[in-house]
Amino acid sequence: MERISTKVYRAPNGNLNKLGYMTLQPLIKQNLDILFVGINPHPLGVKKDAYFSNSGALWNQLSEVGITAERIDCRKLLKLNMGITNIVLRPSVTSSEVSKKDLEEGRERLLKEAEFAKPKVLCFIGKMPYLGLTKKKQCNYGWQEEAIYGAKCFVTMFPTFRCSKQKKIEVLQNLPKGCKDLGIELPKSLQMRLVVKYET
Repeated sequence: MERISTKVYRAPNGNLNKLGYMTLQPLIKQNLDILFVGINPHPLGVKKDAYFSNSGALWNQLSEVGITAERIDCRKLLKLNMGITNIVLRPSVTSSEVSKKDLEEGRERLLKEAEFAKPKVLCFIGKMPYLGLTKKKQCNYGWQEEAIYGAKCFVTMFPTFRCSKQKKIEVLQNLPKGCKDLGIELPKSLQMRLVVKYET
């Protein structure tokens, strides 16, 4: 990706990339609070031109922990100074279809997107995009020690991962606490909950 002069990045030629298949364009702009990073698009998501639209679980969970004040879809993220992208552009029904070559090809592009967006937080939706970007062999869920272009890194469970919803929320609720510590403005309702939870 070339250096962008405009504040909001738009992929050229709509959603049709240079390899000739349809995909989702990154929804990013400069100086984001949070940039969410998924693995790759689902074909239904590409058809709807929307991230994580197949089940909606991600948006429900973000609302439940207070990252957003209500359930939203990806089209409203930029207004909240958040963005979303994928490490791999090629769509597939399951992440098991993503190859090491796909991850390697996506790594350089994702690093350029992160450099452009300069987010305070990179939130990886599942371990695969984080491991693909950092080339690490393993990681734990939650906040990571190393920053990427100054962004703190957080790894959450994939929203439809086969475990209890309670476990997913237990991991994800650490994200807003860290965001508050970084000075990221949160919905007022969440700020009140954090004061009660962490300062009493």
